Amino acid sequence: LLCSLLGTVTVLCATAVSSFLRVSVDGDWQFSRWQPWALLLLLVPSAVGQVRFLNEAMELFDNTQVVPVYYILFTLSSIVGSAVLYQTFLEESAESISFFVLGCLLCFAGVALLTSGRAGAGGGGEDISAKEGSARDERAWPL
Repeated sequence: LLCSLLGTVTVLCATAVSSFLRVSVDGDWQFSRWQPWALLLLLVPSAVGQVRFLNEAMELFDNTQVVPVYYILFTLSSIVGSAVLYQTFLEESAESISFFVLGCLLCFAGVALLTSGRAGAGGGGEDISAKEGSARDERAWPL
């Protein structure tokens, strides 16, 4: 959860910094203000923290558990964060929002379908191929 939230902070900060850059390139210099610098100071540690916590989670738990949970929580928190910050859903119709939610649910169902039945196919910090006499799991995708 922490990794997903840090990823959302990273995405929102990067979006805001890129907006400041775009406005600056258009002629209205934004980096004389304190806001872009504060966002850059928040962007770097949140990106580093996201990668650090994701790596720790992948060392402690099976990748088939970590990646889907990370993906779904990151997607949901990014959608909610950008909806609050940029008010993206205010001008949309109920039908459009419903289709968006349906699309998200289909993506999450696809992630669940792809990762179901793959438990124990690697991850958890251990190298299956290094085990002596171990046969490859037939369900695992070839690498």
